[in-house]
Amino acid sequence: MKNYLIITLGTRDVQLRKDLIEQSGVWRTVAIEGKRELMITNGEAELVVTPNPNEAFPDYYILLPRKMGLSLYRQLPQYRTVVELPLIMPLVNKLQEENKSIDQVLLIYTDQESEHARGVIDGFHYNNDTRYFKDIAKALLQEKFAEAQISEYGITEKVTNIDFQYQHFTRTKHDLLSLPPEQIGEIFLLPQGGIDQINQAITLQLIQAFKHKVRLYQQAEKTDVTELRFTHYFLNDLNKQKIIKHLEDYDFDKALDLYLNNTWERKLCHYAHLRLSLLLDDAIKLGNEFSKKEKQIIGYELVGQISKIPFKLSRIEKLQIKLQDTIILFKVLCIQKKYNEALIKLFTIFENLFKTSIETQLSLNKELGDYYNPEKNVSGQNEKWENLLNSLDKSILPYLKQEDIWIDNPNRKAYFKIFFQLCRIGKVTSILSEKELNNFNTLIEELAGKRNGIAHRLSSVSKTEFDTIIQKLGYTTDSLFDTLDKIASTKELGLFKVIKIKLLEAQGG
Repeated sequence: MKNYLIITLGTRDVQLRKDLIEQSGVWRTVAIEGKRELMITNGEAELVVTPNPNEAFPDYYILLPRKMGLSLYRQLPQYRTVVELPLIMPLVNKLQEENKSIDQVLLIYTDQESEHARGVIDGFHYNNDTRYFKDIAKALLQEKFAEAQISEYGITEKVTNIDFQYQHFTRTKHDLLSLPPEQIGEIFLLPQGGIDQINQAITLQLIQAFKHKVRLYQQAEKTDVTELRFTHYFLNDLNKQKIIKHLEDYDFDKALDLYLNNTWERKLCHYAHLRLSLLLDDAIKLGNEFSKKEKQIIGYELVGQISKIPFKLSRIEKLQIKLQDTIILFKVLCIQKKYNEALIKLFTIFENLFKTSIETQLSLNKELGDYYNPEKNVSGQNEKWENLLNSLDKSILPYLKQEDIWIDNPNRKAYFKIFFQLCRIGKVTSILSEKELNNFNTLIEELAGKRNGIAHRLSSVSKTEFDTIIQKLGYTTDSLFDTLDKIASTKELGLFKVIKIKLLEAQGG
């Protein structure tokens, strides 16, 4: 893993030590008549400078970045003992004191040569380019980081346009660094010199790309260099907004990945995810692991709903809960506009609604699906299955044949017709009338073609197509939800809505 030091260069980053010049006895300081500027000379080298107006740096001279920067760079050996980087070196020294290894240094500078030639910018801004300060800083930093590779990156246009710079670094942020993200350890960023728009753009883009690897520093006036918490705050807020969006959509699995710590929030989100993934045993186990303090925060009413499911469930009890959770998941998929997945899930619900109801009301010891025999086909006989049907009622088998239902194996159509006939003869009950049951069955058959296309032919179904089909039979999405709720004793989004609200409250959403 390699560490980076990234510095944006400004007009005050290269300065000359006034006190060292005055004390040396070698240099002469000559006032330029009628100007605030001074000439620093030793007979061979000369440089025009200005006293630093910043009260935090009274012992420094500053100079015009382009013209005098070039002159200083050409004469650097003569001036080396009095040239400093007073806004940069405090961070360099801090990193070295903390034994932070720096493998790569990147200097970001401005060079508006082309825009100046076209008359886009004036001479003032052109002369403030840090093109030559970059060369001076590179030479001085190489003394500090003998083993590090020092590279440079120039900004040549629209330096004060935040929109342009933000989009620019969107495209180039990974190109700034010579290594792939997985090989980068830490990025020490000092975005203080230069132009605010560049500093803001590169800071935001680097944080978004490399997240907590970015460590942001500031050298404020008359204070020591400090590490800012902006990276932490920014990423936390960004993360919070993502969590809120996923919770609003009941995407508990996506929200789960964004919780950074194993807090009660993450546990509660994980519980909802396990339930909607039909991992009921795991969910029950997790639901009983909340600490006393966590229960107080979550609220005993919600905790009670979670922990009321016992560890030991009968097969039927487990199926009923899973069926209810699947119905909630179907609704969630509709909310998320994932109609392909929703349609597949609806057929799972339809098959299990009536199968589970038969098994529950007749207290069957064996699941109906267990009578499936893959060796059978439509022309074969499944004696065990037929015997089971006859044991339910002698009218079942003739009724299925009358309705042209395959009796070789258990199947979706058979489950519905068995349930329907058992209702008619009073052996099981339904909250839906015969008409409502038939209408619901017709709806499923109307949707079968779409479902088969998704499962077998890579087809898809849009919201418009889904709505059109169900509306032909007098349904809306809401009335379809209501029908499912009636059959399975669910209500809207049930416990999952309560969990969502609790988690949103914790996010301030």
